[in-house]
Parts: sequence; C-alpha cells; structure tokens
Amino acid sequence: MALIDVIIPVYNDRDYIKRTVDSIKNQTIIEPRTQREGAKSARACSGDITITLIDDCSTDGTSKLCDTLALLGGINVIHNETNLGVSASREVGVRATKSRWVFFIDHDDVIKEDCFEHLLAMAEGVTEPAVLCIRGEEREGKEVDFPTWKGQGDGSITVMTGHDANLRILTEEEDFGYIGSLWGKLIDRRIIDIILEETACYKDTIRSMYLEDALCMPILFHNAAVVKVDNYFCHIHRRLENSLSISLKPGYYMYDWVRATEVVVGYLREHGYEKLWKYSLLGMFQTACSVWYRSWNYETDDDKKTSYDAYVTELFNRYYESFLATVPKGVGEKVKYLSISRFAQDRLKWNRTIGKLWFETIYKFPLLAKKIR
Repeated sequence: MALIDVIIPVYNDRDYIKRTVDSIKNQTIIEPRTQREGAKSARACSGDITITLIDDCSTDGTSKLCDTLALLGGINVIHNETNLGVSASREVGVRATKSRWVFFIDHDDVIKEDCFEHLLAMAEGVTEPAVLCIRGEEREGKEVDFPTWKGQGDGSITVMTGHDANLRILTEEEDFGYIGSLWGKLIDRRIIDIILEETACYKDTIRSMYLEDALCMPILFHNAAVVKVDNYFCHIHRRLENSLSISLKPGYYMYDWVRATEVVVGYLREHGYEKLWKYSLLGMFQTACSVWYRSWNYETDDDKKTSYDAYVTELFNRYYESFLATVPKGVGEKVKYLSISRFAQDRLKWNRTIGKLWFETIYKFPLLAKKIR
C-alpha cells in the first residue's frame, strides 16, 4: 500500500495537468521510520505515492492525456460516466483508494519536490486522527511553467488540537499562511470518512460543496485529534481567469457556496464554538452579498434570480440581529461590516454603489482586489 494517495479531480485541463502530475512524481521522501539527523532525501519510488486522476468528462483532450500520463506508472485514471463536479469526483477518488494519508490537489496547482518530505516528517509517531498542513501561497494568472516562489517560511512547526485549529486558523487571527483549504494537507482517511458521513445529507441540496473547502474545513479540523502546521512554502494554488469562484456569471457552484456557509454557521454553533460562529457570520453575509450581486446582474434565469433574492432575505431575517451584535476588528473587517449594513438597508442602492464599485472596477484588477480583501 502506498504511503500517500494523491487525489486529483480533472476537467478540461490539458494545459496544466502534466505540470501538476510532474510536481508530484518528482517528490523526494524520507520515510518517517527511517528518518534521522543528516539523512539524505531520496527520490520517491512509485510505491510511495499513488496518484488517482478522476477525469470528469473532459472535452478538450484531457481524458486522453490522463491515459497517457498513466503509462508513467503510479497513476490510476478513473473516467466518470457523467459530469459529477469536484466534490463527487473527490469522493470517487477516496472510495477507490486505501492509504492512510490522503492528499488533495487541484488540477492546475504545483508543489515543491520536498513537500511530502516535510509532511511525512510531521507524521512520525502520530497514531491518532491527524491533519498535517504545509503553507501555501496563491497566484493569479495562467502560469504553465513552475513559478518563482515568493518566500520560504521559517520551517517552524505548530502543533494544536483540532478544536484550537478551528479557532486559530479559521478566524485568521494568527498568520498560518494559506492553509484554510482542503489542498496542501495530509489528511487522515478516518477524518475524511467522518466528513463524508456528516455531509452526505447535502449531496442533493449543495452537491458541488459537500467535499469542498467552504463546508468541510470546520468539520475537518473539529474531528482531528492533532493538527500540525509546517511554516514552509510548498504549495502554489493558481487562480485562473475562468475560475468558477471568480466569475461574475453565477453558476450552481456559487449558490451552493452561500448555503454551505450557512450550514457551517450552524455547525459551529452546535459544537460550542461561540466566538467562531459569530465571527463566521461576517463571511457568510459577505458571500451572500457577493453572490447576490452576480445573481441580480448576471443571472439569465429569472426564477433562480427571484428564488435567491428571497433566500437572502430569509438569511438576513435569521442572522442579521446576531451579526449586529458582533464587533469588527481592523479596517478590513470594518469596511466589510459597513458594506453588509448598507446592503441590509437597501440592497438595490448597494447594487448601484458599493456593489458596482467593487465588481465592475476593483474586482477586475485581481492584485488590487486581493490587497483590499
């Protein structure tokens, strides 16, 4: 059995998937049981890492490329019979693999060659359900070749319980880098099984998000006995121009995204995260307003537009009073708080002013938008 199962959902990614696979195939590994001071890294053997590509009915030649890559060895390809989306494709990959450690990576991301070496070093001696995280960074644009890394990190290791990880990572009160996503982690399969069990009821209502960041991260950390974070830059996450998460045209993914954030608010409240669930209201309303702008201005289906507008009204009726009782910290949160307040007072006026300023001007300059965010 492999040390690590790498699961990659793939859809129409002919330009990037080989770079992603190569970055995994080029990993160096010192197995935890043989690790010692001064030990040299060795190129990973095919038996150390198994890559599973889940081709989600690609139409651009990616399907054939995946089959070609499989000839390299250590790569399995599953071709979905119908387009399932990222969450269901990830589940297909999980069901088809067996290793204790699962590593999710997007089909256009890359990792440094010593990424798994760092992650497995943290795994040494860990027997309880764990999540092992490596610091990542986000990049804009269509980078095909390996990019230049912005930094290294100091390599310090932070160890905490899953409960503390939720409080310290999801509130972003401490700088752990870009680790609030499913990628960039060795995840104990026992925790993934729990996530799939707890999110099974959402497969029909929020099908695109039941195994995605927005819904899963609090559940992931909450069910981990230990969470370790290596402050070393190893993972680059690309944000492409046609990404679902940044498009102004609202797809089902965005509508699911808002409903997922509401589920998370309820989950955190139910599990006693008093401070965190109130903090999460800011993110929930910000997401709801963002998708509302897309829906109101770019949705071509009038029924969807009307339905989502009604849903947002219900969302504010349920949670806005609790949101008003929270106190924003820092300039960024205060600006978001003000925007949400203006939306609540008059969403059509907000649409013509704050919404238009953000989405039709600032939002179209990714680097500027990221700084303001």
